[in-house]
Amino acid sequence: MGLIVFEGFFVLIFLSIFIFTMLRKDKYGIILKFISGALTLTALLLMALYILLYFEFQGFYSVIITKIIMGLLGFITVTIFYLSANSPYFDNKVWSIILTVILAIINIFVSVFFIHEISWNDLQGFYVVSTQNIFGFPEISGLILFAGVNYLIAPILFCIVLFVRLRHIRSNIYKQQLALVALSILLFAAIQLLLSFFSYQLSWLISFLPVGYLLLLMLLSYIFSLNVVLDKDELFQNVFRLIFFTFLFAIFAGLLTGLFLTYIRDFSLQVLAILGSITAILFSMQTSGFDDIFRSSFMYDVALEKDLKALDFGKGRLEVIQDVVNALKNNVGCSTVDIFVADDKFNFSIDYSTQDNAGSFNIDTPAFQYIIDNNIQVLLHTEVITSYEFLEYKADLNGLFWKTHSDMILFVRDGQRLIGGFALGPRLKRSEYNQYDISVFEKFYSYFLLISYYLRNIAKQDVMITIDREIEMSDQIIGEIRESINKVDDPVISIDSVEFSAHKLGGDFIDFIQLADKKYFFLIGDVSGKGLSASMSMVILKNILRTYLEASKDFKELVVKLNGFIKDNLPRGTFFAGLFGILDLQTQTIYYLNCGIPLMSMYIKSYNNAIEIQGEGRVLGFVKNIAPYLKMRKITMQPHDIVVFTTDGLLDSENLRGDRFGKDRVASIVVQNNSLNSKQVADTIFTRVEDFVSKELQDDVTVLVFKHNGFPDAAT
Repeated sequence: MGLIVFEGFFVLIFLSIFIFTMLRKDKYGIILKFISGALTLTALLLMALYILLYFEFQGFYSVIITKIIMGLLGFITVTIFYLSANSPYFDNKVWSIILTVILAIINIFVSVFFIHEISWNDLQGFYVVSTQNIFGFPEISGLILFAGVNYLIAPILFCIVLFVRLRHIRSNIYKQQLALVALSILLFAAIQLLLSFFSYQLSWLISFLPVGYLLLLMLLSYIFSLNVVLDKDELFQNVFRLIFFTFLFAIFAGLLTGLFLTYIRDFSLQVLAILGSITAILFSMQTSGFDDIFRSSFMYDVALEKDLKALDFGKGRLEVIQDVVNALKNNVGCSTVDIFVADDKFNFSIDYSTQDNAGSFNIDTPAFQYIIDNNIQVLLHTEVITSYEFLEYKADLNGLFWKTHSDMILFVRDGQRLIGGFALGPRLKRSEYNQYDISVFEKFYSYFLLISYYLRNIAKQDVMITIDREIEMSDQIIGEIRESINKVDDPVISIDSVEFSAHKLGGDFIDFIQLADKKYFFLIGDVSGKGLSASMSMVILKNILRTYLEASKDFKELVVKLNGFIKDNLPRGTFFAGLFGILDLQTQTIYYLNCGIPLMSMYIKSYNNAIEIQGEGRVLGFVKNIAPYLKMRKITMQPHDIVVFTTDGLLDSENLRGDRFGKDRVASIVVQNNSLNSKQVADTIFTRVEDFVSKELQDDVTVLVFKHNGFPDAAT
């Protein structure tokens, strides 16, 4: 009974793989579907045969089931030969069809005429009844003939065919696939021959008949899912883990379970043993403790990050580009670098090329929309060649790779549009790009986002002509920010601000976006960092915010998405402390979410006093899920009330004695000057902080003031 349950485990495994292969749409998916379907049926019939033997129903039905099982195993062998003879192009050569038919006929003949049934008795246990003394050789039985054809002669033939095809294939990804298939077939053959031999001593080992097929099926699924060329060290590591932590461990666990099932007859204990074995095997497949043992000298992530961090955007366009190219060539080892910049007309133009490439590509196509929709940051040419995922878009994507003679492209996006890209040519010394390269570029994606934004929006050749480039770039950024702000003009609520950048370029900003006739979205905040990098992060956030506003109607969801963007796309360590608000001029109401702004002070005319109302908030960019920390608040302004927002640069300003300007001074200034208009209040606060420090301000200072002027028809 235990073996019946054990065989049921194989049924479930093969069925799961069959369902998975049903989802594959590529040429390999069809082959794997046939193999996994045949194995599912084989395991199911083997379990049915055990049930018949358990209840002592031997005879006609067991004979028929045995022949079908052997026929299915022969069918799998034929399918594997077809796969070997026709991969990777499936061009169906005449010789491959002839050999496939011959192999199929041999298997049918052996299964029908030389294999009779799987039987069981108390003396022998399980055994296969087959014809003896075949072709006049006493030592050859039907079972030995079947094993010899399917587990010795056919695998050797498969490998010969595969290695011949290897000589005529130029693509390294296809060479890798065929070589790994050959190794997998040899491993499969060795396992099945060992099982066939030892089953004479331990009859219950016949239950392990599907083991070699299961391993082969798993390996083939893995091999034909590979769309990167593995480095030899990476390949060795994967094989090491597969053999020692998956395969050998699984065999050991299976043998122990088989022995347990042989001597322990309690059904519940047998089920527990099988479940324990399965759990142990699945756990071993997840073992990753040895991943760092084979870490090789080619791993360049630390050195590349150091060079990207050291980029000085104040140098000028050509100098920055050259630094980026040197960082990529020196660390990644790429032969060429092409840098793309996208314009507003959906053209992907080559902005710089080490191989003098020129031209542009239209990215307003389904292929590039697929890149955006699936958030694909790094794409290898081998992926486009081998993955069925890109089958529909292969022509457009291949065109991009061929034009740039590249093997890997990093796509940079700004919300729902591509703004740039980096195409890297083949490596000079090492193997092709692989999963490690993908992970490195995804990890450092934020640096390339800043570089792309810099090239697209700031470092324009016709502008970069002054000696003080950083000052000119600051003027561009500040001009872009102010031009995009929607002005609020209302007789009841007046709004004004002071924005001071201590080092010309900074991360403080204010933004207003009109949502409706009397409703505005507004934002005041501070992006971490100084100089040009902080300013570019600030403008990127402004653009992303407007993109998200078009797609999101939920205030809280907007902030959650912006937090995710900061966490995933801006340089590590970037955070944003600010306040998101909606101003309803119809009702003089402000709805707001505080995300770390240090002061929101409200002067209430009826109390002639100022109070803090900012509440609790969590800075964006620190935690992955910001939603639990967001708390919506609401205030309604009455005539002559004043609301003041400030960033930390103002509060943290110190005088010569080391005293902070602080919140109390802001509140006192507002109370004393409550009769002034919004502009005067903002200017007064800024003037007082300048007088307080008695020196040049060292940090950015931003002040935003809302004042309720009273209703036009009300008595003053």
